Amino acid sequence: MDNAVFGNTQKKGHPKVVVRVVSNVQRLQESTPGFTKKYGKKVFPYQLKNIMCFMECGDGTDVCFLALVVAGKTTERIFRAIALS
Repeated sequence: MDNAVFGNTQKKGHPKVVVRVVSNVQRLQESTPGFTKKYGKKVFPYQLKNIMCFMECGDGTDVCFLALVVAGKTTERIFRAIALS
């Protein structure tokens, strides 16, 4: 993903930019009684990702300039669509 988005920045003399997935966890969320009565599910699995963009400064330190928190169903196809939108 880094190369597709930021591949040409090194050629133009811009600082190095890196995209990192800092956290990637799967969790279960218990629903409220009203929600369970309406939809019939007590537990919903979901995936939570923290994606951060860092820029390398001249002194070698990395500075975060963008942070994303993405949550979605654990179905890979659905989660991929949410992450890319």
